Amino acid sequence: MDKHDYNNGFNYLFGEILQLMTAKSNEKIRLRKINPNMYQKALNEFVRFGKLMHYPEKHVYYWKDNVINNFMYLDVITMFFGHSNYFDTDAFNDYVFNTDETGESINDWSEAWEYIEEMGYDIVLENILPQFSNGHDLISDYGLEPLREIIMTLMENDDPNEIIVLINKALDISHQRSDLSELFIEGGEASLNRISGLDENIIRIIKEEINNYHGEHTAPKANSDDAPMHDLTDIYGDDIYGYDAARMYSHYGDNRDYGAINIIQSAKNKPNKPIKIYRAVPDINYDIKTNLKPLLDIYNYYIRYKFFPMKNKIVYALDDKYPVSKYGYEESQKLILNDINNQITELQNQQQKGLGINDGDWVTIDRNYAKEHGVSNLKNKFKIVSKTVPARQLFTDGNDIFEWGYSIN
Repeated sequence: MDKHDYNNGFNYLFGEILQLMTAKSNEKIRLRKINPNMYQKALNEFVRFGKLMHYPEKHVYYWKDNVINNFMYLDVITMFFGHSNYFDTDAFNDYVFNTDETGESINDWSEAWEYIEEMGYDIVLENILPQFSNGHDLISDYGLEPLREIIMTLMENDDPNEIIVLINKALDISHQRSDLSELFIEGGEASLNRISGLDENIIRIIKEEINNYHGEHTAPKANSDDAPMHDLTDIYGDDIYGYDAARMYSHYGDNRDYGAINIIQSAKNKPNKPIKIYRAVPDINYDIKTNLKPLLDIYNYYIRYKFFPMKNKIVYALDDKYPVSKYGYEESQKLILNDINNQITELQNQQQKGLGINDGDWVTIDRNYAKEHGVSNLKNKFKIVSKTVPARQLFTDGNDIFEWGYSIN
């Protein structure tokens, strides 16, 4: 397959949708997707041997065709809903108006959509077009072009090992509105997380953290109109380095502003000045640590006093599990201690590596400010992470003296 084949396929799918629309069909377009269990088997073999050894190649070629076909639908539907610089007016006129015979036509997307709504075809499209599981239309403003590059390479490739790699890349492309991987594999991200062994709760927390922390705009960064900490005159003017800066650019309106201004002024014309930055991130092990604490308290209590604490619900439950009447006192105590130790070990093995500070993150130069963010936005299930970076890697848009973008490049 080449670009010519892709264009033919694109035109065919667009025509198919237009025909179903004008016929006011109730038939939902179904997408063929990768079976996650089969994909996991192929991926495991590929990772183990560096190539496919025994896995049937026909399945891989079938996946390739489905991925390309489903991307075409994404491409067509994105165009159809006006999220593209291009709209095929010729095809629309041919299929909808039969322009050569009727003389009727539209000139652009807006006219086409007015006609669609006038004829009630928008309701038909809602019924026949595939959607993401969250109910959003099958469109992508930002994922389309990265996927297109992969798809074009995939079309030219017949090596099943290369196809696996390219499909994996396609599954990694994401956008904010919906789970884009749903387009290609049954279950979408949930299936991919299961395949990779990631816990769904961890993924959810990370996504919430990203959305909560970044908000509706990205952090200030290098190679933009934002200013680096060591030279803020373009953003704030010389006043930022004056004696009255804390009052003029205050956040709190009290003495806390002076701490931030002192750090800022100390970095003037010093791009390599070490600055400590902070960030509130979700404590992804919060629930595990919450469950661990009472078990560790009981275990340490026993090690110190050689008996278990009284009136403890966990101990009571284990007393029922290992009754003295059946095991005797000493054996019962050993079994309870061993059970608690096993629970501790199991929980500790579930702990994940914590989140850190990465290029492009919002950060602050004040630890208490980060703490306030954690309390207000992360429901108190957070921890403060920090690192020391040169002033040249911290940027501001002039919005707040406490908020900075960490930008390595």
